[in-house]
Amino acid sequence: QDTKEQRAIVGDLMRSISLVQYYPEHKTLEEVARDFNANWTTAVSMLTDDTYLGGENWNNLYVLRRNTKATSEEVRCRLDTVGEFHLGEMVNKFMSGSLVMPNSSESSAAAASNANNRNRRRSL
Repeated sequence: QDTKEQRAIVGDLMRSISLVQYYPEHKTLEEVARDFNANWTTAVSMLTDDTYLGGENWNNLYVLRRNTKATSEEVRCRLDTVGEFHLGEMVNKFMSGSLVMPNSSESSAAAASNANNRNRRRSL
């Protein structure tokens, strides 16, 4: 049997982000931790098991972290804000990817070949 915990994050428009755990034997979801700030959440993403990214309707991004090593249950069930950024645009979806183009010899050779073809056409 798979004993890995099955967790998900939930973005609520009026209650920020909550971390829930699924218990397959009971077919139930239980809130494990939540952000107690009133962020009007428009997008969420799980960065790591204990770090979460949110976007909210005032055009800000915020990062929350769960302190799993805390000795107090009260602290473990709270998501703490560890970063905030004013983006200036409303976010409604986070997508994995990169802002950097891959640097490979194949793509460089193809770009050089295309440039040579364009130059030949101009000279004709």
